[in-house]
Amino acid sequence: MEEILVETTKSFDKDLKKLSEKEQNLISEKLNFLISSIREKGNTKQLYRLQKLKLPNDLSSSLFVFKIDVQLRAILTFEKDPLFNQSVMTLMRVVRHSDLDKTFKSVSESLYQDMVNFNNA
Repeated sequence: MEEILVETTKSFDKDLKKLSEKEQNLISEKLNFLISSIREKGNTKQLYRLQKLKLPNDLSSSLFVFKIDVQLRAILTFEKDPLFNQSVMTLMRVVRHSDLDKTFKSVSESLYQDMVNFNNA
């Protein structure tokens, strides 16, 4: 069974505090389900990329979106670390679907600012 280290950013924690207790509980349940699915089956099919980012040297982006429900989306990074035989999931933001495009672009720009010219993306 694969070990998964889960980290959160201050932005994610701040977003979470703005939501209702019911929404917070739903997010926790869905993320726990995702993590157990990845641990037990290696299944990452629930994660998707909103945009195809062109990074130099054929690197691929580790930035994904996870659908919580009709309204909520989590933006996260997911990277396998073969050296330590684990994966690292960093929860970046949780947003309403209507804010997803704008927030995803902002997160991707901050993560990859030194690697990508976003004016051409």
